[in-house]
Amino acid sequence: MSARNEVYPLRAWLPKTIVLGTAELFLFLNILWIWRYRVGQALDIDEAGYFATALSDYRAWLLHGFLGWIKEVEAPSIQSPITTALSSVLYMMAGPVSELGYLVPIAFGAGTIILSYLIARRLAGEWFGTLVAVFVATSPAVINFSRNFNFAMAATFFTTLALLCLLLSKGLSSRRWSIALGVSVGLMVLGRTMTLAFYPAIGAAVLWAVFTNDRHRKRALLNAVIAGVIAVLTASTWLIFSWERVFGYLFSFGYGAKAKNYGPSAFWESVRITVQYLGIYAQLRHFLWLVLGWMALIASGGYALLHKGRNNLFSRLSSSAIAPIVIFSVLSIAALMSSSNKGSGFSIPLFPAIAIVALYGLYTLFQNRQWQGVVSALVVVSSVAAAFPLMGMGPPFYREANINLPLIHTIPKADSRAPIYGYMLSGQLGSPDVPTVISADESRQWVAAADQISLILHDITPPGKEVKFGFRTYVLNGNTVLFANGRRVGTPLPIDQAPPFPGTVEDYRHWIEASPSCSLLSSPGTAGDILPSVDVPALEQAATLSGFSVKQVTHMPNGREIRFWSRPCQ
Repeated sequence: MSARNEVYPLRAWLPKTIVLGTAELFLFLNILWIWRYRVGQALDIDEAGYFATALSDYRAWLLHGFLGWIKEVEAPSIQSPITTALSSVLYMMAGPVSELGYLVPIAFGAGTIILSYLIARRLAGEWFGTLVAVFVATSPAVINFSRNFNFAMAATFFTTLALLCLLLSKGLSSRRWSIALGVSVGLMVLGRTMTLAFYPAIGAAVLWAVFTNDRHRKRALLNAVIAGVIAVLTASTWLIFSWERVFGYLFSFGYGAKAKNYGPSAFWESVRITVQYLGIYAQLRHFLWLVLGWMALIASGGYALLHKGRNNLFSRLSSSAIAPIVIFSVLSIAALMSSSNKGSGFSIPLFPAIAIVALYGLYTLFQNRQWQGVVSALVVVSSVAAAFPLMGMGPPFYREANINLPLIHTIPKADSRAPIYGYMLSGQLGSPDVPTVISADESRQWVAAADQISLILHDITPPGKEVKFGFRTYVLNGNTVLFANGRRVGTPLPIDQAPPFPGTVEDYRHWIEASPSCSLLSSPGTAGDILPSVDVPALEQAATLSGFSVKQVTHMPNGREIRFWSRPCQ
């Protein structure tokens, strides 16, 4: 074999090797980070609730076998089941070590890297695919939410998978890939319920693909209908049991009156904060590339419109594989902008699509391969530099610096802290001068406090009675106590942790009497609270009027008092 023939296989395999190596390194480094900084440490309110659910799924399997596990996974809930169900499978295989659940979002993150590569390769070749894979893998948005036990990465994986299937369907011409599209769209909501907000966007992208498919439009339309039916059937495997709760929550906390408690009601302020949140998640380097890339794409389209006319631009868009991804990205961002509730990581499922469009805009701006190579090198160097501070919470990695951008306001230049540390700071816990905000020893004290509350509640709560949990801090709340109970006791401990935030005496009395309860918790003060806080004096007055009295007092690690109330049971 000649030397020239030996070079071509190397060129063919090198991009794939880089992408696989990047995904493997992503897995290894994030698992190592979890081992160093999260094992045995405090959880945020969402993580604790999801871990408690995963343990509940696991115990259903232990007690009732496979059918019991299915019944528990399918139980009505506002929380999507895939991440917690997969975590429970890991517990079946290796034992109920809760931290094993972190492997699920990390694996979804690695899978998202591969899917992003496959989409980008289809658009502009192997090396463009490799560039996108590296950009996504080094993104603080993807890294941080892969280290957080929530549903952001499951939603990201299935959203990216849906876009890949749409691309591979060749304008819905392929029946096989149209069916795969339907399955992946259905799985989006099983990954995270908030992705329902993206369904109109994915629908618009599908319709664009159908009506720009001049050669096989009738077949494409039929395949689109089939994909829609498959999506509904896939989502219905769980949603049929939970749709009332999910849609009630969506139209209350997502787009209803309660959404205004979690964000701005003014439209333009909502637009600004949506963009700011994307900048906060992506951090400065990746965010600037996103902005530059989208500006390049818009400028290219504007130039074509002015110099070549509307028909030429539409013809280019109709034949461009990137158009459905652009449509999906724009309409999905618009959906987020239309809600006051910005949530935790709501824009993360869109990050790969937004990144692919941005880098495509930069890549196609330069037709010369040398200039494409220069831009790619700059993106890679910048991206790796952005990921470096996320490798550790001490020297030489740790960074914490912000920048104020015009219109957008403050985003991180570089920030080593995972989301939970930001939550602690916003709740006035710990010190901003400590990289992890609180020390590992204090973090374990918060875990021990949840264990202690769980044991006390078992002593004072008769079987079948509900605990009224009257406070919620970021790291000590009803969810952390449920998790502690599932980890150490296993006997069910019903907790109602949804008092009015805030409320009147009558509101709290209604909440107390809404279900049979003989025990209640309150905690004067607001240090560490998730806002809006409970009105503690009103709650305690309502508890007294309802026949409760304080029976025991303990303290949080930060010194805040916890009062255990009880009353004679009916």
